Amino acid sequence: MYNKSTDEIKHNELVEQLYVSMKSSLVDLAFRYIKDRECAEDIVQSVFLKLCQERIIVPGSIKAYLIIMTKNAVLNYIRDNNTIVISNYIEAQREIVDDYYSQMERKEKEDELMSAIDLLPARQKEIAILRCCGFSNKEISERLSLSLNTVNSQYRSLKFRLKAVLSEAIAAIAILLFCS
Repeated sequence: MYNKSTDEIKHNELVEQLYVSMKSSLVDLAFRYIKDRECAEDIVQSVFLKLCQERIIVPGSIKAYLIIMTKNAVLNYIRDNNTIVISNYIEAQREIVDDYYSQMERKEKEDELMSAIDLLPARQKEIAILRCCGFSNKEISERLSLSLNTVNSQYRSLKFRLKAVLSEAIAAIAILLFCS
């Protein structure tokens, strides 16, 4: 049976105390580079495991040494997983670009829809704007003091006019918007 020496026990206790006190800041450091919290935690654990197993004698500041060990472990991770890191970066960039273009496209379609609504007669324009704000035909009839049949008729007419003016894709968006 293997018995740990007093020095080994003290060393392990010291490493454990260091782990408790420095884990959070070292994980944050690793995370800044690799953007994966789980991997950052694994890297920090491997640093402390190495420190414990190899019983490294540290000349100078142990905190500075742990920071350097963590940075080196991160660099090793990046080197060994370069394709993963690059693909994560490319995917993140693609998502940012796609989101930007979809927002621009939506804004352009909304602008085109609002321009088409501006061309409607005053009563239909009012109804269209209220529908865009989420009001039902019944709520619009009460708000504008019109009969429900008048609002329904005006609504059908404005949908027909918008379909004629707008491109097919934007007309579909307008119908979905007005049907909510």
